[in-house]
Amino acid sequence: MSLINCTECGGKVSENAKNCPHCGNPLASESSVQHQQIEQKIRATEISFTNSHKISGMLLVIFGFLIALVSLPFILPFGIIFLIGGLGIVGCGYNMCTAECRADCPYCGKENKFSRKAESLNCKFCRKTSVRDGETLKTVN
Repeated sequence: MSLINCTECGGKVSENAKNCPHCGNPLASESSVQHQQIEQKIRATEISFTNSHKISGMLLVIFGFLIALVSLPFILPFGIIFLIGGLGIVGCGYNMCTAECRADCPYCGKENKFSRKAESLNCKFCRKTSVRDGETLKTVN
């Protein structure tokens, strides 16, 4: 039986102990740490691609700008509604023009969006970085 250092307080603890007697920190056995490292190395998720509809997106952008421009002289009663609607249509058209990828984070499993050209993903939920490998996202070793 040998002594190891506690990762939290640095105190000497028996390797068979489940918790540090000094600070109460739960101690992980070597086998569970190795298992977590192996599990982390093999985690990967598939990337799904959304189609871009460039022609219909551009038509919506043009249509939205036309609605916004026509509404300018009629700002007072109903022009504001048409202006907001026109700008909303422009946004929808732009969204249709740009294709994006969706994938679940290999660390936390939550869905993220990123561009097709991105080589890595910084998860907006767990803040960890995963790397793109073809059509999968993999954990960083």
